[in-house]
Amino acid sequence: MNQKKKILILLMILLTFGIAFFVLMPASEENELLEIQPQTFRQVLTATGRVTGSPFYLQAQVTGQVLDLTVAEGDLVEREQLLVQLDDEDLQWQLRQQASAVAVAQAQHRNITENRLPEARNHLESLLLEQAVRQEELALEEEDLQRRLHRHRRLYEQGALPLETLEATEKAMDLWEQSVKELEKLELQIATARKDVEVYSPGGSETTESLALLEQAEVKLESLQQERNRYQLSSLTEGRVLEVHKEVGELAQKGDPLLTIGRETSLLAEVEIDERNIALLKLGQPALLWPEAYPSREVSARVSRIAPRVDADTGTVLVQLTIEEPVDFLIEDLTLQAEIEVRVLEDALLLPVAYLVGRDPVRVMVLENGQPKERVLPRTESIGLEKILVLEGLEAGESLVKP
Repeated sequence: MNQKKKILILLMILLTFGIAFFVLMPASEENELLEIQPQTFRQVLTATGRVTGSPFYLQAQVTGQVLDLTVAEGDLVEREQLLVQLDDEDLQWQLRQQASAVAVAQAQHRNITENRLPEARNHLESLLLEQAVRQEELALEEEDLQRRLHRHRRLYEQGALPLETLEATEKAMDLWEQSVKELEKLELQIATARKDVEVYSPGGSETTESLALLEQAEVKLESLQQERNRYQLSSLTEGRVLEVHKEVGELAQKGDPLLTIGRETSLLAEVEIDERNIALLKLGQPALLWPEAYPSREVSARVSRIAPRVDADTGTVLVQLTIEEPVDFLIEDLTLQAEIEVRVLEDALLLPVAYLVGRDPVRVMVLENGQPKERVLPRTESIGLEKILVLEGLEAGESLVKP
């Protein structure tokens, strides 16, 4: 009986521990694991704005005094119509100087190709002809002197010719040898003439250098001519002058607005973006617009202008969005909501903040060989309040343990 009681008591104890284990045991580890999988991440900036006209801002591209304005407020303008002339006196002087430099370089190059090269070729041909003639003469003279010297020596040895005659022949032979040495000097002159022809020929050092100097002068002249266009400002579009910002005689700094021209056939949107997000903005980024009057109608647009300054009162920067397709339900000053797509990552790793062990530095518990191990993530970005974007430190398919 005592034995049965002991067994019963033991079973009750085991049952009690079992119930406590299942009641008090934390949630299954399966529910606490998160397998990281890549997903498309689309980062957007949202803002409220208005539909406005599509003005074109004619800005000063250089600093200079306004010499002439060809239009006034309200005037219609055509594409490529000259609107503003800035003082370009210094530039005109540089253009004249550079045009002279080009003319000098052209003359020097022509002198080489049209004068120096033909002269060098003629001189070489003359020397070669002289060499050929002298070689033939010396060859004939040598043959005659050798024959005479041989005969005179034989006659002298026989006593049939005086010594003076033999010595005269030997002296003539010495003079012939001097002529041969003179011919060697002529060969050096020919080598120099060949070098002159080489340097003045196409691809030669003198021709190449003169051509390079000419090209440099022409490039600089072309650059100055293009610079002149920055003093003569024309309209890039048809429209109407909405505002004149500078008058004749005023000094315009580089970047100053000169005219505002309204392009009456198109509309755009203007939104204010917080200055903290300026670094995310780029020209050409896609955007979606939803007019408050037509919330179900989505309009495609692109970033076409980012204001060069921040509004000190609001801490925002003005961004203009060009509407890509004409729509008939938009009117000027219509309020709208905008969403600018600033980044798209196809294989992004997003992590809920609930799985972070710490934030400075960002740390997580990674399941390695069945055991959780703390790991520091060296590069992350906060995405709102709920998630972070992992740029380095985790691989797709790894599992995280919720702390």
